[in-house]
Amino acid sequence: MNRWLKMALALALALVLAVPAFTALAADKETKVYKGTNPLYVNRDTLNAYKKPDKESKVLKKLKGGDLVIVDQITKDKEWYGILIEDTKNGGQKIGWVVAKHLVEEVPQEYCKHDWGKWKVKEEATCTESGKRTRTCSICGKKQSDTIEKLGHDWSKWKVTKEATCVKKGERTRTCSVCGKKETEEFYDEHTFGSWTMTKEPTCTEKGEREHTCKVCGAVKTQALDMLPHEYEYQVITEPTDHSAGVRAKVCAVCGKTTEL
Repeated sequence: MNRWLKMALALALALVLAVPAFTALAADKETKVYKGTNPLYVNRDTLNAYKKPDKESKVLKKLKGGDLVIVDQITKDKEWYGILIEDTKNGGQKIGWVVAKHLVEEVPQEYCKHDWGKWKVKEEATCTESGKRTRTCSICGKKQSDTIEKLGHDWSKWKVTKEATCVKKGERTRTCSVCGKKETEEFYDEHTFGSWTMTKEPTCTEKGEREHTCKVCGAVKTQALDMLPHEYEYQVITEPTDHSAGVRAKVCAVCGKTTEL
């Protein structure tokens, strides 16, 4: 009896000691912990979603930078996130595992497909200084700056304040309608030329020349004239005979230049 009692007590003790071991083993295998839906963004160029939280398992999907994903589960060590992937074959969703450190809560600016707002002027442009404007992405909050080109002066017409001639300087002013800046300059009036006078008649071999004179200061301006065209006429160079044709040519009646046919 003592023998059987000792065996029963030993078996009972072994079972008691084994319970924590089985419990610990079960906890080690429980890698998935339900977290509920949580949207995150991919923060690298590409990211593989694996069938298991293991880079050696099958790749179910390749994600791109800036892609939004829904996290459904995480591993206990928080190194892997289980994201929802559309299951086209079965018409539902399945879990794909990605490395947790490559998902972030805000859209990375370098991967954001920006949705820019309207430009807001920060510094108005003037006639002489450039301005500045900015706009903001409604998705990631990135700001973009741009330069507004300076306006340049909007000058009025010149107003003569001192009359000028072709030999005596005058003065005139103009004003910018935007900033009120005034600009003054000296100027000469144009010459008042008379009619042209022929000084050399052009021919078919030489250019001609003409001139006219300013009525105010006597300045003379000359102008070259193009040569005239030749005045060709047909002339017989060699009379035809019973055995050969004759030859005729075009000869300029002015200069005698000959051009054979």
